[in-house]
Amino acid sequence: MFVKHPDVAVDIRSDIREVKTAYMNILLGLVQTLDKPPQSLSETELSNADSELSELTDAGFKLDWYLLVHPKETRFDDHLSVYLCVYNPKSLRTGWQRKANFRFTLLNSNQSGNVLNSATERSCLFCAQFSSWGHKTLPLSKLKEEEFLENSKLFIKVDVKVVDIVHEAEITGKETLFLKGFDVLYSQFDSVHKIFEKHPNIAIDFKPKDKGVKAAYMNLLLSLIETLRKPLRSFSETELSDAASQLNELTEAGFKLDWLKTRSLAYGSSELIPF
Repeated sequence: MFVKHPDVAVDIRSDIREVKTAYMNILLGLVQTLDKPPQSLSETELSNADSELSELTDAGFKLDWYLLVHPKETRFDDHLSVYLCVYNPKSLRTGWQRKANFRFTLLNSNQSGNVLNSATERSCLFCAQFSSWGHKTLPLSKLKEEEFLENSKLFIKVDVKVVDIVHEAEITGKETLFLKGFDVLYSQFDSVHKIFEKHPNIAIDFKPKDKGVKAAYMNLLLSLIETLRKPLRSFSETELSDAASQLNELTEAGFKLDWLKTRSLAYGSSELIPF
């Protein structure tokens, strides 16, 4: 346990040997319980496990992860959304990072443990800026179907393997994440993620392979999008010409940017200006 999680007890609040031993026995029992197949756990065992987890975290143990489930409609439309989250990230040291492989499996509550949905394993970097990762699973309408869930219960199994840990590091502002083939700054992540979410095929024909060149083109794309957010009437002829040149260069590099090639005038008309 301490090999995989060296700081699990670094903040434990009691200095009394007997108390620390008692807490460690609770932790070992909890780990043993949670190693069982989830469908084999009774409601009492689940309730006890939840209480023990709360008691251990209150005592100062760092227990790494928790699961966040959105049972209502979210940005993933009508799907059940599940997230793996770092527990209490604000308590961790400056510059902390955890790279982890994880997978969610949805199970029926019967003893056979029928798999309802098994997601592809993902590899993500968790850090202060991005302390949770997740995705959609089953449609909510499917979960509401009669007799789809036994006794209206759903079990979610999470397999997590931490492959790299950085406990503390200097923050330079130049830290990057690898997203859809591009190295992007932490500060750019949300913008780039939204682009790929709305336009998943945007870079399918992208030609450059060098990561530095790819990063430069992504920076150019983000800059162009930011420019085109300004009211059209505020553009000078030079700015329009520069935007057209940048768009042509990005398109020639392989980006699919039809959605950027026209822009409505801000005068209440439907006239389109081609770039």
